[in-house]
Amino acid sequence: IEGAAPPHNQLMITGGISGALDMLCAQLSRPGDAVLVEAPTYHLALRVFRDRGLQIVAVPGDADGMQVDAAAATLRRLRAAGVRVAFLYVVASFGNPSGALLAPERRAALAALSRDEGLWLLEDDAYGELWHDEPPPAALFSHGPAARVVRLGSYAKLLAPGLRLGWMLAAPALVARCSDAGVLDSGGGVNHVSAMILAQLLESGFLDGHVAGLRDTLRARRDALLAALARELPAGCSSS
Repeated sequence: IEGAAPPHNQLMITGGISGALDMLCAQLSRPGDAVLVEAPTYHLALRVFRDRGLQIVAVPGDADGMQVDAAAATLRRLRAAGVRVAFLYVVASFGNPSGALLAPERRAALAALSRDEGLWLLEDDAYGELWHDEPPPAALFSHGPAARVVRLGSYAKLLAPGLRLGWMLAAPALVARCSDAGVLDSGGGVNHVSAMILAQLLESGFLDGHVAGLRDTLRARRDALLAALARELPAGCSSS
């Protein structure tokens, strides 16, 4: 992960990010809890939270991502009203659907909020490798163990959605709780065939070159779209 191998006890292979979110809901929440999300956010994550009986509470965002001051105020308001807040969910890098990139200073502030308030942060990092011009700032997870961050990644966007394979980085105690869950004790893991295929790809060195080519392709598509918008939009419109 970002040039360094994480300790084994902090890493877990998951059934994509959606499967990881459902597993984390089972471990960190109970029906009736609130979950803080950026407005707008990935709509199918909301389905997972609703299925678990969670209240979804929106926090405003802008071009620099989630407004952390608003998140802190919302957290404290809910707690003062007796509402248990299970966690905060955020797509920090290239949010879906906004495309917003959480600014470095906001990442630090959000990590500080997690430390100060004992708030779990679920960092959906599905798109962090798919930058066009420059890589995103350091992940929330990089702010250290005192911040209660769970970082989630997926190979669906990098290789193929049908793999349904991803990963979770978290504190060893939380990884142990998830990996000891009955569904994994019974099944022995998730997506065994996909996991073995991916292991071979990683060992071969294929993935790095593939992702670099994918960035080139996506950058060219972006540039073509922006050029078409600049050419075709009527006066007074903006493609930004």
